[in-house]
Amino acid sequence: MAPSSFAYASWTGTSADWGSPDRSSRLIYSLLDTTPELQQSLSHRLQPDRVWFALTRRSNLDRGVKRVLERTGQVVKVFKKGTKVAASKGSSSTGKLRAIQNLEDWCVWASNAATQTGLDTVGAQTNATDRAAESGQDRGDPIHEALMAAQAGTSNSRETARIRILKHRLDDIRLTTDGVVPLDLACASSREALLGPAGAAYMRSGIVVATDGSLKKDGAMPAAMGAAFVAKDGRVQARSVAVFGQPSSIRPELTGIALALEECPIEEDLTILTDSLSSMDLLQSMQRGDFPLSLYRHSVRHLLLHVVTLLNKRAAAGRITRFIKVRAHRGEPLNEAADALAAAAADLDPGRPVTMDLDPEAVHFMYRETWVEWDKKVREDLVQRAAELCLNRMLRPKRGRAGTAASPPALPLTAAWMLRPNQGRDTLGKVLGDMSISTAKKQVLQSIAGAFPCNAVLHKWGIAPSPACALCGHPAETQSHVQCSCPVLKEARIRAHHNLAQRLWKGIRDASKGWIITTEQTVAGLQGLPQPEELIPEWQRAWDELTDLKLGGEGEDMDTDATTRRKRPDAWAVHWGMRRLFILEFTRPNDRDALALQDTDSLKTARYIPLRDRLVTLLPAWEVGIQTYTMGIRGSHDPDRWHTNLTQLGLPATRMEALVRNLTLQALTELTNLYSTRYAALHCLQHAQ
Repeated sequence: MAPSSFAYASWTGTSADWGSPDRSSRLIYSLLDTTPELQQSLSHRLQPDRVWFALTRRSNLDRGVKRVLERTGQVVKVFKKGTKVAASKGSSSTGKLRAIQNLEDWCVWASNAATQTGLDTVGAQTNATDRAAESGQDRGDPIHEALMAAQAGTSNSRETARIRILKHRLDDIRLTTDGVVPLDLACASSREALLGPAGAAYMRSGIVVATDGSLKKDGAMPAAMGAAFVAKDGRVQARSVAVFGQPSSIRPELTGIALALEECPIEEDLTILTDSLSSMDLLQSMQRGDFPLSLYRHSVRHLLLHVVTLLNKRAAAGRITRFIKVRAHRGEPLNEAADALAAAAADLDPGRPVTMDLDPEAVHFMYRETWVEWDKKVREDLVQRAAELCLNRMLRPKRGRAGTAASPPALPLTAAWMLRPNQGRDTLGKVLGDMSISTAKKQVLQSIAGAFPCNAVLHKWGIAPSPACALCGHPAETQSHVQCSCPVLKEARIRAHHNLAQRLWKGIRDASKGWIITTEQTVAGLQGLPQPEELIPEWQRAWDELTDLKLGGEGEDMDTDATTRRKRPDAWAVHWGMRRLFILEFTRPNDRDALALQDTDSLKTARYIPLRDRLVTLLPAWEVGIQTYTMGIRGSHDPDRWHTNLTQLGLPATRMEALVRNLTLQALTELTNLYSTRYAALHCLQHAQ
């Protein structure tokens, strides 16, 4: 019911965790997860004349064992459901602990002998609080009041008073929400830390401190580092600082040690608890008679020399500095307090020079007001700044002759295409940034620049003898011809369209709630959709009306309805609860022209307006609409239109962004797949000749 620093008494006398073996006669039997057979085998040990305690829960407590417990002891404490009862091991990745709550009541049983034994036996670990109660000090203490009542009363009253003392001590066991034991050695839970591996350190003379460093990595953001130290009993004011420089685990750990050496008075001995064995080994290596090249070129050389200088000053003053290794994230109070401060450190301490954190052998750049070494983030930042400067120069109006106004700049085709507004260039940039360097990415960049080496481009460069398409004989094999019109590549284009459309419909189906997405379905085929019982008459009546007109009607109305029944858009979206029906169309056009996306959307919408109007007549209580999704061959799309359409279908913003990003990547993949199909077709043609 507290961290694993408790002393243990197991059946075999061994333990898998840290602590000191306790072979006293006061046993604690944990029956929380034992089998009924094991409980029955232990029941003979539950004698009323022996001092023991037992921890049980109702769901797995054997009935026979429960009767033995009721006969030989009694319940002295119940930890109600939802109580924080145990601290789990910490996570090295997050640097956090957590407390576990019980899912049912836990009962603490005490034997009759435990409730009838004097206070000195019940609390074998006498401490300052107990001695104060026994000597009559601190008369406001509940333990002292219970003791006085027990000495003055009958045997029954004395037994009741001792049970109160037991309950009071059990109430003293505290556990915080994050599973960290309170940093208060007067607390019953914290006193158990004295039994852990660092227990001897708490009793050392002089000042006892714990140091720790924190290294946090957050995706594209620069890694954040912090260091801190905490002193036992508040002998020295705790301190934490942000750490800068090349991210590494040893840099903040050494910084924490340096802080402790700087702040602790040199007149007293110092004991440092650290969970960094690497720091201790590195400091020990500084005791060598020589100064090897590896240490001279070490990235934390300046910081290391600073720590050694502080240690030597303490040694010259005749004071002892001890280093004790403790295990990280195991509930050690001082270590956990230092870890929390190090993780929260955000501001640079002006009293500590930044040069301590910088590698003397590296070149540093000021990145987001922080000195860092060259890495991917610095490169991307410089590329972005260079692109912005280049763009500003390109958009700067050209100076006219004297007396004439400045003319607008003439942008290259690639720059003009990249700068088009409302065509998803932000998403395209993120997708390109995530693509690894490969032939496929090279082809994508060539296509964006309009420089894919098809025959028209190669002829323009003087490499190919003719600009004609070798597959179909078209006079000019351009990029647009390969992707959108070559008859030999028709099947590949249809496959690219279907792959993109199916991924879109699947993404909508997975991310939306209540919507039915059906693909490649004619208007007449909607009649066979599974319908809620209350909507069957309305839905079937609408399609029966179309059928009746076909069978008995004549003239234009009959022809219109027959055409309507054969209409087959890419997909339908139906929501029975909201009575909504949407016609869904996906198109993969050439996105060379500035208005290509808008023109395609308008063309598709105009094509299905008659169908929409007819469905509105057939389903007057329904909302019927048209949604067009257009994704250019190079990933161009209208973010506003896509956002409006997907919002109508109830997609969350995060799922919407991920879906559009995945489709953009798929569009570039289909672009390169078509090129691969072209190369395969040319290869077959050469072999045939």
